[in-house]
Amino acid sequence: MTGYDSEPNSSPRLEELGFIHDPFSYSEAEKMPKDLDLWERLFVKHPGFDRIRDTNQSAALLAERGGGKTAHRLYFSYMLAAQHPNWLVINHDSFVSLAEELPNITTSDHFKALMSCIAKALIVYVQKQTHKETFLEKHLVERRWFWGFLNAYLYEEIQFELKDNSLRTDFEVCEDPSLTSPFQQNIPLDTAIKSIVKHLNSLGIERLFFLVDGIDGSDEFKDIDDMAALVNPLLNGLSLLSIPGVIWKFFLPQSLERTILDSSGYKTGRLYYVPIKWDSNSLIEFLNARLNWASKQPEQPALYQRVEDLCSQEVLTLTNVEGELIKIAVNHPYLGPPRALLQLTDKLVHQSEFCNGRISLKDWEAFHQRIQTHQEREEDTKNKQPKIDRAKFVDLLDTYFNLNDLKRLCFELKVDYDNIEGSIKRSKIENLYLRLERESRLSELIDRARRHRPKAPWNDVFFQ
Repeated sequence: MTGYDSEPNSSPRLEELGFIHDPFSYSEAEKMPKDLDLWERLFVKHPGFDRIRDTNQSAALLAERGGGKTAHRLYFSYMLAAQHPNWLVINHDSFVSLAEELPNITTSDHFKALMSCIAKALIVYVQKQTHKETFLEKHLVERRWFWGFLNAYLYEEIQFELKDNSLRTDFEVCEDPSLTSPFQQNIPLDTAIKSIVKHLNSLGIERLFFLVDGIDGSDEFKDIDDMAALVNPLLNGLSLLSIPGVIWKFFLPQSLERTILDSSGYKTGRLYYVPIKWDSNSLIEFLNARLNWASKQPEQPALYQRVEDLCSQEVLTLTNVEGELIKIAVNHPYLGPPRALLQLTDKLVHQSEFCNGRISLKDWEAFHQRIQTHQEREEDTKNKQPKIDRAKFVDLLDTYFNLNDLKRLCFELKVDYDNIEGSIKRSKIENLYLRLERESRLSELIDRARRHRPKAPWNDVFFQ
């Protein structure tokens, strides 16, 4: 089996079936090679992608983990680079330094991280051959500003990152030791970005795209309140969202839906809201694209164009294989449907015996039984009511949550806050508890509360 260098090792089973690539590889988009042809073959655009692709409007795309956020971000960035070589794509996806400022993160706290991201994007941009030649013809004043900016925010990295000798020489010629920072101290973030846009326009860069991603993959931002605190300054920064020539695209976890809908950016129309909700047709297209690509020899039709091609006639007569796999994937407890669908099909293929080269009815029934057993265990765990001291729990929630926090908690639990009886916060909390106790959802309530306030003594509410 042949493939790309970064592709995971193939299995003997897939080779036996005639696959030339692993159709279940790259379940995490960031592991896929930066190959636009490969992306064009494998990437399935969600119906909401047109709003993400809109290069004149800022937008926030929301999805569960494994639901396609990073895939949409990467495809969008590759598409921009290919179609608009004079636009600069900036990935804002490292937030370690911002964790120290929790819970009161401001746009000023984002300043240094964003400047570093801009500098890294610029050094990649300028080293492309056509950009390099154009850059070296620019006025000395602008080149000095450029190198001063990179020197201020990349420090010693600049010499390591510069691969081109002509650019190294220009950096040494233009370097101004007296320029320690391109901006005055305490300059607002929007003012700094406007200044950068002006300078970059003179260097031939026409537009800037900030792509904010990776929030739910950061160890420093595990609970919902911390994630909201991180992005709120950007979502509510109307001056940031109004800079000509600057577009923001946010790729955020579904749990931040309320944060988006409450933001000034959304309420004033500066920010589109794009929830990723996968339908059956999109998921079938997604899986079939993988099977087609992985089993296609040059100049020949694909060996497997859909998952049914792997199944015996008996299975196809008695079962809607695609429909069953999608139903299970859509209801996966913690993965988005695309990644869950890949993992399920991978298990089906590798756990089947393949009588006569096809998945037999015995294989399918065994697979379905394993899934059903696993789901039953998950349901038992979910429905197992913890023994909670209600008074202590209500005290904790009353102490650590204000009314807005309680409204957000209800929203996440899909409980209508306005329909919970009580004229004061504490009575609302008590009635919320009683309702979820009746619905066997106390574990869910505890889990959500713990995620919002991980430092509160939740273990104290359980009876020994």
